[in-house]
Order: sequence, then structure tokens, then C-alpha cells
Amino acid sequence: MSAGGAQQARGCDALHRWGAALDDLLDAVDAPVTARRPWLATWVDASLGAEPWLVWLPGSDGRMEAAALLARSRRRLAGASIVGLGHGTSDRSVCFPSRTTAAAIALAAAVAEALSREHGPWSLVVEQQPADDPAVVALARLLRAARAEAGDGCPVLRVEGRALSDYSTKKTRRDVRQARERIEAEGRTVSVDRLVDRTAIERALPEAIDLHRRRDHAAGRRSDLDHPARRAFYERAVALHAERGEVELWLVRIDGALAAYDVAFIDGRAYRIWDGRIAPDLTRFAPGHLSRQAIVERALADPGIDQIDWMRGVQSYKQELARSVDATVQLRAWSSPAAEAVLDLPRRARLAFAHARDEHPPLERTWMAVKERTVLRRARQSDARSQSRSGRDQGA
Repeated sequence: MSAGGAQQARGCDALHRWGAALDDLLDAVDAPVTARRPWLATWVDASLGAEPWLVWLPGSDGRMEAAALLARSRRRLAGASIVGLGHGTSDRSVCFPSRTTAAAIALAAAVAEALSREHGPWSLVVEQQPADDPAVVALARLLRAARAEAGDGCPVLRVEGRALSDYSTKKTRRDVRQARERIEAEGRTVSVDRLVDRTAIERALPEAIDLHRRRDHAAGRRSDLDHPARRAFYERAVALHAERGEVELWLVRIDGALAAYDVAFIDGRAYRIWDGRIAPDLTRFAPGHLSRQAIVERALADPGIDQIDWMRGVQSYKQELARSVDATVQLRAWSSPAAEAVLDLPRRARLAFAHARDEHPPLERTWMAVKERTVLRRARQSDARSQSRSGRDQGA
């Protein structure tokens, strides 16, 4: 199969125009929910700054044999920035779905040819691809300045037996027991609720988003949901998939206050936990242990679910409830080695600065003091105003 018959489409309506063929291809490769068209179309609609760019190979039977799902934006000084559709939001992505290995290699050739026609410098970043993706391997070889690197792993618990004791370690059971004992010792009440109705989920979501931001700020970092477009995507994606019956929202409340939440997707036979946070002022009660135990119990009780996917990030709490880690790969490429040297400089500088802070604690303390006086102070003031409004609303 050659790249000569490749077709392209650009524009915000490209996903809609070629939707049926694309859906068929994504079904064929069993793409996860965060790589399918409803998710990707929501990403486009949220105006996250890039125009869809599809490159695909048509088969003799009229089907798409393989497709590259990309998005392109132009920066004034840095040329074109090309990313995978869903960039920054998709814990698992399939930007190069292909029916066969031969089609994947031919698709890589088609993408490389299309990139060679770009005017001016460009950069390409495609994250969280399956680790064995042949299109990524082929593109890394074909492009002048490119490399395939390890992405973030996804811890997974594949279900064999249905008893909680088969998966819950002594430490996990002890942590849950101690959390409940601490809550009881302080005379508090606790509830763990699972919301499945779209209206109920939409009503509770702003409170979960506020907790998400507060937790990030308390940890000394800006939150992804401080960005209006990222927040808009988050709200729309959850609402859309809730309407499709694919979302469950878990809420842990202590004395009525939201102590933890988790957003989970029912994705075929997989139960995927996409996002969750715990309240910074209630961490001593370890509410995350309570929500995670409830999640595992719910998944084990459903014979239609055979894996619990904790998604992007190999944190220790996830590994306690997983038996394996699915590896991912990311592709980084540039129009030339010179473009790489210039365009990748900010990222390399950030990595070097982060390494220096890790190696020199005084530098880390100075950096945190600067952040406290600037971005984090403003973010926390915003959090305080939000909590004040929430309190007045509840009082009313």
C-alpha cells in the first residue's frame, strides 16, 4: 500500500463530514472513549486553539484503512504547531488508527509527505499513543528531526475473580478502615454517592471543578481548569457523555462538604477513572480511599466490566489497585534540526529548571515564594470568592 492515494481534510467541520467512516475505523481498532469522535468533536468545539487536520488512506471498499487525526495552529514567530486531536485532555489516545500494520506504515508516509509541504517551521507533538503503534515508529524514522519517547503509563486492574478480597491488599483495607475510624472518632458523618443521571451530574459538577482547582492550588501549581477553554471542554465532555449514559460521578461528603470526587467513564467493558481530587482541608480523613474502594466494588459487581483503568499517571495510590501498567508512547518532531533547537528550547529550559529545583531545595523554596506572591495568590483569592458564593447559595 502506498501513500499516493492519501486524502486530506481541514476545518472545524472535518470530523462531521467524515464522521461515519471515521467512526467505523475507530470501532475497528477498539479506540477508547477519549479517542472517539464525540470526545474529539467536543475538544474542537471548546476552541482549544487548533484546526482539525485529517489525513487518511481510503480502501478499495470505500472504508478508511488508516487515518491521522491531527490539529494545526499557527504561532506568529514559531510557525505551525501540530498536535494530536484531543491534545492535553486525552489520557489514552489513538491518533493513527489503522486496520493493518501495512496501512499504518503507509499512513506514516502520507503524513510525512504532507508535513514536507508545510511552509515555514513546524513542530509536532502526539501524546499518549499505544506503545506498539507502528505509525509512530515509522514516522519517527521518516521525519528529519523526530523521536519517539515513553509517555505516561496507565495502571490497569484486569478483572478475573469478582471478590473484593482478590484485589484489595492488607494495606488498602487498613487505609479504608482507618479513614472511617478517624471520621467516626471526630463525630463526623460520611456519605459515598454515585451519580448516573445527567441532570444530577451537571448540578454537582461545578462543585467538583472548584475542588479540582483548590486542590491544584494547594499543591503549589496552577490548575488546568483555571483556563476557560479547558474548563469549557471539561464541562461539555462530561455532560455529553453523561447524556450518552457513559459517565458516573462519585462524591464523598463529610458532614455534607465535598471531600473527594472521581469522574469515571463506562467504555465498553472498561471502567475508566479519568479525573479525581480530594479536598485539601480534609486530607486527614483520606476520603480518596473511600471513593476508590467504592469504585472497585461497583466495577466488580458488574459482569459487563472486565478492567478498571486508572488512566494517565503511575501514582502510588493507583498502583495499589492495579496489577499492570499499560505503556504509552509520544512522538515529537520538527521541520528540521535547526527548528528543533529553537522551538524545543522553552520545554528543555522548563525541564532543566525543574531538575535544578529538585537538586537544590533553596531554589525550590524561592520559586514557591515567588509563586505564592503572584499566580497562586490570585488563584486562591478566586477560590475563596467561589467558596463564599457557594456558601451564600447554600444559605439561601
